[in-house]
Amino acid sequence: MGRLVVALVILGAVLPAIAQRQPEHVSPVAPENGASTGKKPRFVVSAEGADVEKLRFRIQLSADGFKSIAYAFDQKEDPQGWAVTALPDQSPAGAYFPKEPLRGGDYLWRVSSWDGLGWKDGSETFRLRIDDVPPADVEGVMLRRPPGAACVHVEWRPVTVDRDGRPEQIAQYHVYRYAAKGAMQPIRPFEAGRTPTLQFEDCDAETAASPILYYKVVAEDTAGNIPGRRY
Repeated sequence: MGRLVVALVILGAVLPAIAQRQPEHVSPVAPENGASTGKKPRFVVSAEGADVEKLRFRIQLSADGFKSIAYAFDQKEDPQGWAVTALPDQSPAGAYFPKEPLRGGDYLWRVSSWDGLGWKDGSETFRLRIDDVPPADVEGVMLRRPPGAACVHVEWRPVTVDRDGRPEQIAQYHVYRYAAKGAMQPIRPFEAGRTPTLQFEDCDAETAASPILYYKVVAEDTAGNIPGRRY
């Protein structure tokens, strides 16, 4: 009888792990293969044919073809930053948000799943570029306000390279107006608006009341890099 009791206890401990079942396929989803992102990308992984909420995932990034691992995010060891999300087809998937910014560079990334007994490695690897270089400064900012007009027209030249001189893709421009908020307050920049174009109409009531106005335009690239931004 003693042996039977021990056997039942062991069986009860093993069954929940087996019930989780490894997926038919585990693979990376986003960032897409070949994507360029900012220093805190949102990773999404899929597990086809399994209960995502019962699995645990591990994401690995390598800068040398997996001869070494640059980053490893193991949900089994550290659950912080992990969540369940939905893919466009509404199927559940795992998601991870790095707690710290990643170093810029070119990486390969892959995913594995843990069912309580062991790891299952995905067969796919995705290329990923972490872009941590902000765009170059905006030049050629010009203002135009006809006499009596309530709005100020601001325009500038396009930014085509980053701070290192490499080709850059700009997502939008931030337009800042310099003003003092209250008496005896220092003049500082306040964001007047954003635009994906090379011009902006500032029609805030404050512009009509100010005889002298100063503006600054800052570019944001498609990876979310903005000059001067700190994580």
